Amino acid sequence: MEKKELSGIALPSPTAMIGMVSERWNQKKKTEATVEVDAAYRAKVLNPEETYRKVSNAEAKALWLEIANSHTQRTKQMDYMFTDELKEVAAKLFEIFTDPENKKGVWLMGNVGSGKSSILEIFRQWIFKISNLEHNRYRMANTHEMVSRYDMEGEETLTMYNKGNWFFDDLGTEETAKYYGKSVDIMRPVLEKRYLAFIQNGYKTHITTNLPLDKITAPEDIKRRYGSRVESRIYEMFHLITLGKRESLDFRRM
Repeated sequence: MEKKELSGIALPSPTAMIGMVSERWNQKKKTEATVEVDAAYRAKVLNPEETYRKVSNAEAKALWLEIANSHTQRTKQMDYMFTDELKEVAAKLFEIFTDPENKKGVWLMGNVGSGKSSILEIFRQWIFKISNLEHNRYRMANTHEMVSRYDMEGEETLTMYNKGNWFFDDLGTEETAKYYGKSVDIMRPVLEKRYLAFIQNGYKTHITTNLPLDKITAPEDIKRRYGSRVESRIYEMFHLITLGKRESLDFRRM
């Protein structure tokens, strides 16, 4: 590089200085372009207009039926979402999830194979498609898989369930987790922290369980498994809905 001396300091020539400024300017533009792309990507991920849309109640119901039909065809459980009992439950859930004043989650009880998990999975997919229900979107975790993950990775795996809305599937059927010789019923601390998330941030928790209604209303059964804190907060945190008041079939065996 051509240099000139000024008071003992070596300076680049005007031509070299212009080249340096040009190089810095190009780098600045590249950085700004990258930031703009990142910002656009984040905006699309957080608010993807092509995926989410506002709909009327009639459109929402039509969309729900479309998703329910797709789900039953994929799982080979044709017509199972259209029994009278499941229609009643779907209507209750539709009312809960579309009520802007609703603060509670859903505790859905029923027989094995009665459609509890599937109906909440259908609602999960449905809510995800509608922008005016964004505050109700929830993620799903099976309690058996949670235990398996805890067995491998330990307590840190539970922190992810402290934020956002969550649906815990098959509560009450999970085994005791073990990590380095320590045994723990992981859903007890999870549900205790979910209560704090409910009080402090308004996060909703949804549950499916095979435990029958009489066990839910019997305080000692809940206290024995999950502790008095969880038992005392069930009615505060959840709408209790039962599948199986009438004789229910196991749709997975049809």
